Amino acid sequence: MEAVYLVKFSEDLVKSFSKARLRRNESLYDCAGIISEKQARNLVDKAESFVDTAKELLKM
Repeated sequence: MEAVYLVKFSEDLVKSFSKARLRRNESLYDCAGIISEKQARNLVDKAESFVDTAKELLKM
């Protein structure tokens, strides 16, 4: 059950970062003032990968 919540949280995180970049058409550094665009892309890629892995584990 905890894995399901973790997947949902990670998916929401990915959506939030993606929407922030699309809405503002700027880097997350400009939007939030905390990380560079390259770091934001890496974070989103890692989160998406995590979501995919978690979904596969849930299928087992």
